[in-house]
Amino acid sequence: MKKLFMALLSLLTLLVCLTASADNGQGERWKWFYSSSRLSFYYDLDTLSYDSTTNVADVWIKEVDLNDNIFKMTHLNFDYTGKTFSLLTTVSYDKGIPRQKNHSPALTSDVGPYIVLETLSNRIADHYHLPHMYKGGPDRWKKIYTRGTSDFYIATDCLVKLSTPGICKFWVKEISGYNKDYTRIFLYMCDFNFKTIISDNSPYRSVIPDTLDEAIYNSAHAIYEQNGN
Repeated sequence: MKKLFMALLSLLTLLVCLTASADNGQGERWKWFYSSSRLSFYYDLDTLSYDSTTNVADVWIKEVDLNDNIFKMTHLNFDYTGKTFSLLTTVSYDKGIPRQKNHSPALTSDVGPYIVLETLSNRIADHYHLPHMYKGGPDRWKKIYTRGTSDFYIATDCLVKLSTPGICKFWVKEISGYNKDYTRIFLYMCDFNFKTIISDNSPYRSVIPDTLDEAIYNSAHAIYEQNGN
């Protein structure tokens, strides 16, 4: 009986420690959603909102360093239809002094399969009982090409269809180095009407046979067909 009591006491102590660690002294208003080696990220429940007409969520996030000092605060919008985010305001802190910068017009970018932004968009979606932008899961990345020490993968769940039929965005990941310790993620766009491809804001280019472009284009087209063009 004594052993059972001690086991239950240890479990209760562990749960209390985990709860305190997750909260990190930010209270009920700021909800944790991600931590790196230097910073912890929280979003504000008090100002969080969602417009069902536009399918857009509005959120403030806070980055806190290892000493519980605010590093930066950011005001974002998430568009769950277009799978984009817009940066509205950034507040940087210099020795506790806030320096605010408003972005007008807002700076809009695609939400890709990145840990921080995708995690936040998923947390907000769960809060409002919305579908996630992307399915995710262990089968997300499919290997499509190898060049030297680099392996290339396409995200099978991150198809974004544009308003023009036959034009879609896809995400590609490169893992390189002899120890496979370097990773980059790129956004590509394919025009299946004219069999062209684009990346890094370059002009559309023809798909050359037996190249990385061809591997991306063919894989993207297969995903496009599977999703019902």
